[in-house]
Formats: sequence, C-alpha cells, structure tokens
Amino acid sequence: MKKTHFLTGILFVATLAVFSIPSSPALASSDTGLGADKEWSVTVDLTYSSKYIWRGLNFNDDGVVWPSVAYSWNGFSASLWASIETSDYNVYPDNATPSGDITEVDYTFSYTFPVDKFSFTVGLALYEYPTTGLDNTMELFAVASYDTYLSPTISVYQDVDEAEGTWISLSASHSFDLWTLEGGQTLSLTISGGIGFGTSQHNEYYFGLAESSLTDLTLHATLPFQISETWCVTLSFNYATLLDSDNRQIMAKDDNFWTTLSITATF
Repeated sequence: MKKTHFLTGILFVATLAVFSIPSSPALASSDTGLGADKEWSVTVDLTYSSKYIWRGLNFNDDGVVWPSVAYSWNGFSASLWASIETSDYNVYPDNATPSGDITEVDYTFSYTFPVDKFSFTVGLALYEYPTTGLDNTMELFAVASYDTYLSPTISVYQDVDEAEGTWISLSASHSFDLWTLEGGQTLSLTISGGIGFGTSQHNEYYFGLAESSLTDLTLHATLPFQISETWCVTLSFNYATLLDSDNRQIMAKDDNFWTTLSITATF
C-alpha cells in the first residue's frame, strides 16, 4: 500500500513552503506580518465531487474526496493532489474494495510568466495510482491564455510515459457580478467551457480506440463565497459530453453531470 506517498508529499510541500519564503524586512516585521505584497502563497483545499470526470471520461460515478495543497512563489508552483474513493464502484487489479483508499496522487510543478497580454505556463505532472496496481505516468504541459474578453486559453499535454499521446484543449470563461453583499463583497458567477482533442495514442490509451478525434465538451458554472480574507467556499455545477461517436459507443457513461463543493484556505 502506498498511502505514505500522500503524507510524504504533504510534508515535502510544507517544508518547501517554509524554507522558500524570501527573507525581507516586510516579512520579518511583527507589525506588518506577512505583508500585503508577499510574493508567495500556500493554498490548502478540500473538495467533494459527486463524480470523478476527467477529459470527458467517467473515472468514478460515485462521490470522491480531493484534498490538495499548493505552494507558489514568484511564478513557480508545486502542488500535491489526491483522490479518495467513497465507495467500491471501481475494481482495481490490486484492490477490489477501494472505498476509503487513496487511489490517485498527482504531483504538479509549473512556472507561469506574462508577456504583454499573454500568460504562459509550462510544467510537468506526475500521476501515481497507489493501492490500485495501475501504472504511473507523467505529462509535460504548456498553457497559453490571452487577457481579453472570454480569456481564450489553449492547453497542450504530452504524455511521456505510458500513454505517449497528446491532449489539447481550447477553453474560455467569463465572470458575471450577481450582487453585492453587506461589507462591499461582490458575489460573482463564472461560466467556463472547453473542447478537447486527443491524438491516436492518447485515445487508444484512455478510450481503447487508436484514432485521433475530438474527445469532450466540458462546461462549468462556479460560484465562490469569500468567507474571509483567508477562507473561501466554492460550489460548482459541471457537465461533460463525449464528442466522438465511436468513443461514445465504447464508454458506458458518455454524458455526465456532477457537482463539487470546495473549502479553500489561502495563506
């Protein structure tokens, strides 16, 4: 059993956060605390999702719990994310009763930098599947977005291990101010969506069909509630559908609706 990977990763990121905090008079001063202009942040999140949908694929039709922790400094980010199953919906080669087990741990490392109105991110993601017997894999990724109406974004993920395929996503988003709460806080709704495309290697690994095609259309409606400067509760409603007719015939769950509820603390 590899649940120790999760705890080890949390300690690694927490240690990294402590020892990477830049020394400065503002940070050292007891009067200013961390300071409003600090260049680093630590984010801890706990999310419940009614399903586990990824690139249009239904990985779990029952609820899952996703704890995560992330550290950012001067454009560099390191994050640790895990998936805990709440039922025995899945049966894995090494685990027929995964309820309560950590079945996936993702380690992500990235760097983000601006160029005029563009924002670019490059990085890598390591996917581990403890307690399951499934093979681990790794992807390199690059993301480019443009600061304009709908925030158009293109993301490219290249698997360099098991799948050896490429997945490309075109996405957009827009936020609407709903109303202003007492205290001046504005409650906003963000609508976002994306279309994915997979190469033949990617689709063979995940769908079992070695043909390049559009993979999914995924839509999100996200409603964050900022409780305080540190804490935020976010509710989202999500829908995904597989776009390729052959993939739809292969997959038992080709259309999915799910909700998520997240509690996030940022320091």
